[in-house]
Amino acid sequence: MRNRSRRISRVGLAFLVVLCSALARGDSLTPEVRDARRQEIARKSESERARLQRSFKAFRELPQAEQDWLRQFAKELKDDDRGEGKLRSVMNEYYEWLSTLTPGQRDDLRKETDPNRRDKQVRDLLKKQQELADATGAKAGVKAPHGLSADDLDAVLGIVEQAIRNYLAPEEIEHLKKKRGVARHTYILDLAFRPGSGPGSQVMPRWWSKEVLEAMVSAITNPAQQHQLRNKIDQGAKAIILQLMVAGVRAEYETEHEKIKPDQDNLERFFVQLSSTEQDEIMRLPFDQQQKKLLDTYMTKKSLEDPDNFPKPPQFPWLKRLRDQVQAAAQRAGANRPGEPQRSGDGDAARKENPKKKANKGKAKGNKSANDEE
Repeated sequence: MRNRSRRISRVGLAFLVVLCSALARGDSLTPEVRDARRQEIARKSESERARLQRSFKAFRELPQAEQDWLRQFAKELKDDDRGEGKLRSVMNEYYEWLSTLTPGQRDDLRKETDPNRRDKQVRDLLKKQQELADATGAKAGVKAPHGLSADDLDAVLGIVEQAIRNYLAPEEIEHLKKKRGVARHTYILDLAFRPGSGPGSQVMPRWWSKEVLEAMVSAITNPAQQHQLRNKIDQGAKAIILQLMVAGVRAEYETEHEKIKPDQDNLERFFVQLSSTEQDEIMRLPFDQQQKKLLDTYMTKKSLEDPDNFPKPPQFPWLKRLRDQVQAAAQRAGANRPGEPQRSGDGDAARKENPKKKANKGKAKGNKSANDEE
């Protein structure tokens, strides 16, 4: 399976072939089965059907030998699922582990054609990750989630903007039109997830339907991020994509901050225009801190005068509240999963008294009753 990962990644998850390959072959499937598959596709959202169409087109463009291999692989996945095997989960875990590697490490694995040497490469990488985890206290094989790229962030927040428009006041829409770049993106998120009445009054906003979520996921071009989200589309994807959006906006701010900060000549002219009190406040600092303080003062004043072009650092005051609500909702949803013991029962068991302690309580109660009778 590891030797085939390059081919799998070229067309997305291989099991999509199950839905598409019969149409590609025009083979001897019964009309009932073919009609059932068409209905299955028809029930999907517009964005999901568009993704299937792109995958189907990519599949048709592959050489015949690779098409045949993918059909066989899809069949083996289905057979393994029927036998309650673990092939699909192993495939997903391996795919997610690949995203923890650097592009160079992934490229080295793809280029290695000898299975034994490739297996050794994987073991060496795992060993290095474990050594790093032991040294830093981080979890091995886990990479902190990155934010969305600039293009993906713009596309995803464009979908969010369209989804929340029915919930915005006219003055908010006009205010949004004036903003650009990170100021616009920050404002969209603040409107979408604001506390209180309106779209942010529930654990997740009313505008955030499954169709909107699927459209947001489809707009992401990063394969690892999209795979992670699709793998958790029914549970956890909203929390993940929210984290990706927030991280993307913060990264965008850092990039934009570097572009708009003034050169030394402008900073010196700005210093001359400050009041004597403000100048003294800067000059009293150690020399190596004066430049930073002057730049911070400049950016603060500019953000007050022209917030659309000189945005403040994104704060997202609603983020902690929303994370807490999402976490609580996830705990409630997972409390009574099928096949697992009831959490309430577990709690009752946890609250059962130690037999010895209970006996001591009974003895004490008996002594008290005897004393009362005397």
